[in-house]
Amino acid sequence: MKAVVTRAAQQELDRAAAYLDGQKTGLGERLHAEFQAAAARIVENPALYPKAVRDARKCNVHKFPYAIIYRVRGDAVTIVAFMHLHRKPGYWHARLS
Repeated sequence: MKAVVTRAAQQELDRAAAYLDGQKTGLGERLHAEFQAAAARIVENPALYPKAVRDARKCNVHKFPYAIIYRVRGDAVTIVAFMHLHRKPGYWHARLS
């Protein structure tokens, strides 16, 4: 199984990391590391996390108020969103179409 990160999800991750680095140097790098760790857990066991909407699942990122929204398609996990848990929770639903 492999992970594929959509452009939109990558942009969300990069913007969040840049914002956090502006708050404290190195915090954005820690966010990237936690994202990678969560993505590895997802790839290892994609059915572990609960369904969020339709066939999309949600994995919370440790130590940060973010979650990875993903779908399993064949032998790939597609990460469709990197969402902040306290802002616009359903904005990514349109990406599932």
